[in-house]
This record gives sequence, C-alpha cells and structure tokens, in this order.
Amino acid sequence: MLSRESEIISRAICAAIDGYNQHFHIHEIEDMVSGILSDLDKVPVKIYCESPEYSVPEYAHGIEDACMDLRARWIERKPDRIICHTGIHIELPPLHQLNIYPRSGLAHTGYYIPNTPGIGDSGYRGEILVVFCHTQNLNREEFPYKEGDRVAQCQVVKYQEVIWDRVNFLNDLAPSKRGDGGYGSTGKK
Repeated sequence: MLSRESEIISRAICAAIDGYNQHFHIHEIEDMVSGILSDLDKVPVKIYCESPEYSVPEYAHGIEDACMDLRARWIERKPDRIICHTGIHIELPPLHQLNIYPRSGLAHTGYYIPNTPGIGDSGYRGEILVVFCHTQNLNREEFPYKEGDRVAQCQVVKYQEVIWDRVNFLNDLAPSKRGDGGYGSTGKK
C-alpha cells in the first residue's frame, strides 16, 4: 500500500503523462500537476461530531487564516472555570498536534485560556474542550460567549521526534551569541 504522499505524486505523474499523450500545452500540464501536488500541503484529519448539525473547525477567511475557529456546542459553568464543549473528537496523524489559542477579541475581557496554547496530542480521542478562567472572579464579568459562538482558534501543527544527544560537559555545547542570557537579557530597546 502506497503512502498518502506517494499516491499524490503518482497521480501527478500520471496526469503529466496523460496530458502529454493528449497533446496538452505545457502550461496546462503544469497547472494540472501543481493542482494535484498542492494536496501534499494538506493534512488529513479524521473528525467525529457528536451531532450531525455540528460543523467541523473552519477557516473564517480561507487559507489566509493560520487557524480555524472552534465553536461552543454547550457551556458548562464551574465555580472556578468555564468549560466550552465543542462536541468534536479528532484523530491526528502521527507527529501532529492540535494547538488551541484564544480568539483576539478575548483580550479586552478578563477571561483567558489558562494553558495557552492548549495541546491536543495525536493519541487523544476525547472531546476537544476549551477552558476559560477569569483574572478576578468568574461572576465579575459576563462571559463573552454563548452556545454556537466561535470561542477559540485551533491549528494542526507537525512536529519532529527528538533524539537527545547527551554530552558530558557544558563546554560540549557549541557557543552562541546569546549564551546563557535568560529572562530580560536582551533589554527593552
């Protein structure tokens, strides 16, 4: 069985050969092949929606957006937090994660997502939840979202497996311009 990438490349090659055999102009063949190869940039993610009327996360402005919107399907109030249930479960490919970020409009409220970004690992199959806390008190300010609203943004990100190369001495690490300068070491200006 071919990998997804191999299948896409194979389709592109077949389209190029077919276009050549049908005497297509070279620009037409290039357009066909580049259209097929653009699928290499897309990540297939399986999604289960707890109800058929729930929508999958969507880009508000198409591929110009870095993130997709998550909607609250129901909202659960706890004494110290508010949990927005999205009603969706996903299966990410290996070496991919789902990052959850607040929407920019949240900045002018006292609410925040405490573990930003929220990370969904590729092995997680539970419901995608978005948890909110308030800087002061949950009763101080009206929660800015209601059921059906876009409450957060999400992004599928590929990561690499790390292989640690342990060294015996600090001097075995290559020198760098920054060195061991940490918090605030670069100044304000």
